[in-house]
Amino acid sequence: MALARCARRVAASVVLVASAALAHAVDDAPGPGARIPAQDERGYVVVGDGIPQPLTGIRGDPARGRAIVATRQIGLCLLCHSGPIPEERFQGTLAPDLSGAGSRWNAGQLRLRLVDSRKLNPATIMPSYFRADGFTRVGATWHGRTILGAQQIEDVVAFLLTLTAQGAILPEPLQVSAHAWAWIGPYEGPSRQNSGFRMNLGFIVGTEAVAVVDTGYTEAMAEEMVAAIRRITPLPVRHAIDTNSQPHRFMGNDVFRRQGARVWSSREAASRMVRESGDFVQAISTTLELVDKPALPAPPDRLIEEQGTERIDLGGGVTLEIQNLGRAHTGGSLIVRVSPDRTVFAGDVLYAGRLPAVLPDSSVTGWIAAFERLGTLEAATFVPGHGQPGPLTAFELPTLAYLKALKSHMDAAFKAGLDPSTAARAFDGARWRHLVNFSELADRNASLAYLESEREGF
Repeated sequence: MALARCARRVAASVVLVASAALAHAVDDAPGPGARIPAQDERGYVVVGDGIPQPLTGIRGDPARGRAIVATRQIGLCLLCHSGPIPEERFQGTLAPDLSGAGSRWNAGQLRLRLVDSRKLNPATIMPSYFRADGFTRVGATWHGRTILGAQQIEDVVAFLLTLTAQGAILPEPLQVSAHAWAWIGPYEGPSRQNSGFRMNLGFIVGTEAVAVVDTGYTEAMAEEMVAAIRRITPLPVRHAIDTNSQPHRFMGNDVFRRQGARVWSSREAASRMVRESGDFVQAISTTLELVDKPALPAPPDRLIEEQGTERIDLGGGVTLEIQNLGRAHTGGSLIVRVSPDRTVFAGDVLYAGRLPAVLPDSSVTGWIAAFERLGTLEAATFVPGHGQPGPLTAFELPTLAYLKALKSHMDAAFKAGLDPSTAARAFDGARWRHLVNFSELADRNASLAYLESEREGF
């Protein structure tokens, strides 16, 4: 709470200082801008989450835009943000790094975020740089004046569009089969440094439409997904499939909804998304050290019942079969089978390279059954929730063998009357000690698996 109050005070200071800077920028025209009127009389039109048309007829100048971002007298961007401007030693930590902004957003999206970011997030602390009404306690000198002029907005947009590869959240997607691509995440947990990217995401391209598998941890991550898809195909994204209820699987839903996508999930996952929304949002804010809490996406549009199956036609013979395998890593775990590719996006039913995480929402019994269901599919390549794609045999040791050994041990420990801590200490996990996260997860996994055996034993 104290941090939030501090952030609001900082935001208010940004607006006040920026307003003072405006007086110089407009009247005396120091720094990057010429004598440009602060208010564009032609207005603008918001379409979706952007302003597609430039505010002026003059192309933005990236050099002038960089100077506006860097200066402490006009833009004040570095009061809250950091960015690739090494000559400015003291940069902000209250807002995302500007590195990679040109990969995450297009010109229209950047323009709206500068013009009036409150249209996207009413609770944001970011000033509305091209808005002159709706404020309170505005000094008479500043009535009807905006922080930046129309051409200055276009200059900043031009600069931000140059910040592409450096600092981007996502790597380039890997083509895993004829029609499917995947972003392969690192093994470490979510952090400010990796912007929450630590899982696998994917998309499938037909001749008429695109479907994405999981939508990412933040809207910024989802925007990068859209940009990467656009580099491969101009086809519309018509479907977004959330394989489970963890926030890194669904927090980008609204980005794809704005692209025209229908959002799919299991009924169990959709319920948990709503039920634990406050916890999810707080966890993201804490992990990424955000001042503004992210907005929770709208609920999924299409729900798949437990053990249910839905089919999607993307055109050109490319079809998806979405199956709800029930409670595994989480309740209502979905997998996506891609034909004719013989490829399966298995979500967190499969792990490789890191230890599977047993959660309070998990069922070890159901997880083993879900893995065994995968073995009945005609598929050559499986994309796990974490780790490198491969044949199903590649996941037998890190996923199936681990879960079976854990379940068998805890069933026997409960029947023998061992208490949870003794049972956990007695489990021999040496075969999986090489997996990332073993030391962090092994004891917790054992305790939760024991509780499941206990529930089933009564």
